[in-house]
Amino acid sequence: MERHDSQTTKTYQLIIAKGVLKRMGYGFYTVKEKPLLTAVQKKKRLKFARDHLNWTSDQNKFPASIMIWGCMSAQGVGGMQFVDGSINAASYQNLLEENFLPSIPSLKRRDSFIFQQDGASCHTARTTKATGEKHPYNRMAI
Repeated sequence: MERHDSQTTKTYQLIIAKGVLKRMGYGFYTVKEKPLLTAVQKKKRLKFARDHLNWTSDQNKFPASIMIWGCMSAQGVGGMQFVDGSINAASYQNLLEENFLPSIPSLKRRDSFIFQQDGASCHTARTTKATGEKHPYNRMAI
């Protein structure tokens, strides 16, 4: 019997796992390595940093806080909404009705998908859970 080192065993395991996943309909791609900053980019960044070294918050033209809600899947992106202030259960349910539900056809891979959200209070509210029961999608809370 032929003996294999641990690296060879890991390689075989990877080949087998990829084969199983491929038969299940999943695809693979290799991420292209992006180059590090070029010398020109580094120079521009350094110049910007030096030019703005003594900036005060009054000179900052950016808003203090922006909240954006959006949805995406391996198939594509769905609705996106800028949110003023904070989100409570009612406003979250409204976001789902106006942005998420219309996006479902463009987000689906095959016939189903799993809707995933974290444990934020607006996600776990009793009224949000009740609203979710009306719609035919699988949910997974993290």
